Formats: sequence, C-alpha cells, structure tokens
Amino acid sequence: MDSLGASLRERNSLRSIDLNFQCCEKITDEGLSNLSKDLKTLSSLESIKLNFRGCINIKDFGFITLVECLTTLSSLRSINLNIDDCRSITDQGLSDLGEALSRLNSLQSILLSFKSLPLSDKALEKLGLSLGALNSLQFIDLNFERCGKITDNGLSYFSEDLGALSSLQSLNLNFKDCKQISDAGLDSLGMSLRERNSLRSIDLSFQW
Repeated sequence: MDSLGASLRERNSLRSIDLNFQCCEKITDEGLSNLSKDLKTLSSLESIKLNFRGCINIKDFGFITLVECLTTLSSLRSINLNIDDCRSITDQGLSDLGEALSRLNSLQSILLSFKSLPLSDKALEKLGLSLGALNSLQFIDLNFERCGKITDNGLSYFSEDLGALSSLQSLNLNFKDCKQISDAGLDSLGMSLRERNSLRSIDLSFQW
C-alpha cells in the first residue's frame, strides 16, 4: 500500500475518499497500519468510505491503528466503514472504534457494518455509549447481521444510549440472525425510540 499512501499524502486537501478493498485477503495489519499513517495527513477530510469486507487477515492490531487515525480527522462529517467477515476483529477492536468516534464532534452520518463478527454485548454497549455522546448525529446505519453472541442485554444498553441523540433523523439497524434477541430486547429498543421525536425514518430488521 506504500504507493497508494504516497498518493494520498500528496493530496492533503481532499474532502472525500472512497477506498474499496473487498475480499483482498492478502491485506494484513502491516499494510493497514501504513495506510492509516497516510490517512492522518488528510486534515480536510469530511467524508470517508472504507470497505474491508472479507479481508480475513486484518486483526485487532491493524484495525485499531486505523481507528486511532480517525481521531485525528476532526473535520469528518460522514464515516462509512465495512468490515463484514473480518472475523479476527473482536470486541476490543470495536471498543476502540467507539472510543475514537466519541471524539469526532462534527459527525453527522455513520454507516458501520460488522456482519458475522464475533462481537458480544460488551462491544455493542461500548459503541452505544460512544454514539450517545455525539449530539450532532443525524443518520445511523448499523449492521450486526449474524453477530450471534449479541443478546437482549446488549441491545438494551445500546437502546438507552440512543435516547440521548436529540438530532437523530434516520435510524437503520440490522440484527438479522441474532437469535439471542427476544421480546425483552425489542421492548427496550421500542421504549427508547418513543422518546426520539426528531426521527423521520426507521428501518429495523430482526429476521431469522
């Protein structure tokens, strides 16, 4: 990724970037770490879209390096991150992502996809706590399809934090095939959504 990184460094006035590495199985933590260092130089960046779906050799170390780079991009308004099927990314990686997001006070739109990751309630709770601190958020789209360790407890904690988002206009949540979620979790989510008068669009999936 060195050549790509060099190209990015030469364009530090970029406002938007879209990088698609889907199913690039030879991308490793080292390559992702090098890319992250170069992304840090894009201080004017307002929108970032990164697709690492199926990059099975990315682990927590590389992902956390990427996450740390996001904290330096204080102008970010939109993040779109896909790490579907990157099954070596764990609760620790997602907790660090949440911590990074909580520092980006200009964020208005977040699209995050974690399909088939081995995430637990702890990760969902941490992410919810971080998102709940971002009063500027207007659009949330989260995909936890086939994250089978998530239970009612995780969804309940997450739902409580959603209640703090007074500017939220659109909410998309996908918990398809999360078979440990039951009526209790849905009730917690429903109670939280009742308090969000700013919402204009809701799309929820719990199919299995």
